Amino acid sequence: MNVVLQVLYTVLGLGFLIFIHELGHFVAAKIFKVQTNEFSLGMGPKLISVKKIKATGKKKVTSFFSKEKPELDPDGNTAYSIRLLPIGGFVSMEGENEDSECDNALNRKPKWQRLIIMLAGITMNIIVAILITFVLTLTTSTPTTTIAVFENDSVSYETGLRENDKIVKIGNTKISTYTDISRAFQDNIGKTSVDVTVERDGVPVELKDVKFPRITSKGDPATEEDAARGELILFSVDFKVYAQKKTVGNVIKTTFADTFSQVKVMYETLYDLVTNKISVKYISGPVGASTVIKQAADAGIASFMYILGFISINLAVINLLPLPALDGGQAFLLLIEMITRKQIPEKVKGAINAVGMVLIFGLAIVIAIKDVIFL
Repeated sequence: MNVVLQVLYTVLGLGFLIFIHELGHFVAAKIFKVQTNEFSLGMGPKLISVKKIKATGKKKVTSFFSKEKPELDPDGNTAYSIRLLPIGGFVSMEGENEDSECDNALNRKPKWQRLIIMLAGITMNIIVAILITFVLTLTTSTPTTTIAVFENDSVSYETGLRENDKIVKIGNTKISTYTDISRAFQDNIGKTSVDVTVERDGVPVELKDVKFPRITSKGDPATEEDAARGELILFSVDFKVYAQKKTVGNVIKTTFADTFSQVKVMYETLYDLVTNKISVKYISGPVGASTVIKQAADAGIASFMYILGFISINLAVINLLPLPALDGGQAFLLLIEMITRKQIPEKVKGAINAVGMVLIFGLAIVIAIKDVIFL
C-alpha cells in the first residue's frame, strides 16, 4: 500500500508541475499565434482528442480507437487531448523540430518571440513556486531568524548563541529568512564549527567557532565513522525561533525572499557538484524524489505543498541550464543566432540536441540506479 501511495503522490505531484511547465509554452505560443497542433494532458497512448472544425463550427472527437493522429490543421485549430499516462503533458508546435512552410510555424516567428516561448515553461514553474510559497506564508506560521528557546543540551548555546539573538550571518552567508539558515549550513558542509554574527539587544555581535548538531544527509546524528567514510555532514538547528507577525508587507517580502533563497540553494548545489564539493550520490532523481514526496504528503498538506514548490524551483533551475535538449540550451542557441545574426544549421542543432539527450538520459539513469541502491 505504501508503494502504491508513493507512486500516486509522485505521479500527481510531478505530473502537475510538468503539465504547468508545458502550459507555459502553450500559452506563450498562443499569444504569439504559433500554430499548436496538439496540447495534451498526460503522455502515451491517446484516450480522447477534441478539435474544433471551422467549416461546421462543431467539435471533432477522436477516440482512443482511432488511428488518426493530430497534424497541421488548415484552419489553425488545436487538438486538445487526454492520454493514458497521467505524467504531465506536452504541447506540439508546428515547426518546433523541423522547418515548416506554415506561416504561423514556430520556425517562422521572430527569434525574440521564440525565446520567450522557450522560457515560458520555466517562468510558469517559478510562478507556481511563488504562489505556493505565498499561500504557505499566508496560512502557516512563518519562522523568523530570532531565537526563542534552545533544546536541552544545546551545543549552539554552549558555544555562544543566546535567546532573542537575531541571526544575521553564518560564515559568509547573510541571513534574511529562516530558509537562509539551511543555505548557510550547506555552504559550510563538513565543518565542525562556524563563525556567526547576531544582533543582540540591537548591537551586532560576532561569535567565533559556534557549533551546531551535525547530521548525515539522511538526518541521522553524524559520527566520526561517518566523517571517515566521506559521508555528507551537515549542521542542523538545536533551537526554535519566533514566528513572524502577519502583515501584507511581511507576507510578500517573505514569499519572494524564500523563493529567491531556494533558487540560490539550487545553483549553489550545482556548483558544489561541479566542483566536486559534494558527490553525485547525494543528488536525487525521480526515484529519490518520490520518497521525499511521499514523506511530505504523510506529514500533511503544508509539507506536500512545500515540497512541490521546491521541486518546481528545481525544474526551473535545471531547465534554465544552457544544456542541449533543455529549454535553456534551446534559448542559448537562439541567443547565439540573435547575437551573431547567423542561422545555426539544422543538422548542427540536431547533432547538439542528440548529444545532449544522450548525456541527460545517461545522467538520469546513473542517478536512478544510485537512488535504488542508497534508498
